[in-house]
Amino acid sequence: TSVAVRDDAELAQLLVNIRKRFEVLGVVAEGKIPVQLASAQKLQRACMKRSSPHINCGVLGLTRTKLLQEQTVLVKQPMKGQVPVGRPTNEVQDVNTRRFLKGVLVQVGMSPEFTSTVLAHEFGHCYMFMHRFPKLSHELEEGL
Repeated sequence: TSVAVRDDAELAQLLVNIRKRFEVLGVVAEGKIPVQLASAQKLQRACMKRSSPHINCGVLGLTRTKLLQEQTVLVKQPMKGQVPVGRPTNEVQDVNTRRFLKGVLVQVGMSPEFTSTVLAHEFGHCYMFMHRFPKLSHELEEGL
């Protein structure tokens, strides 16, 4: 029997090993992926914040992301000659979405082998987020 993964350093090393295995397959996610062990209660709270469809299923891992949309707006003032007339209008010039991978939470207390399976699954979510995959149905995304 394996001893449970008990600290974030051990969890981070498991992720390093998982990333190496995926790289051999050509699945590379650039950048840092913060990982943290969490209690079942913390995972449940984080899951409920996301309004996730799998709230009550005993989540073992969760990838936390954030999207920020920024708009560039041009304000146009109608003019007649050199005189402003009417109300200014706003025109959206550009919408830029910034993406942040906040990290991965994994339930504490599982064996290294089982923790690795959960972490590999969450790595898939990280990869899809980082590579801007289109929105998938819940069933398809969780089945990957």
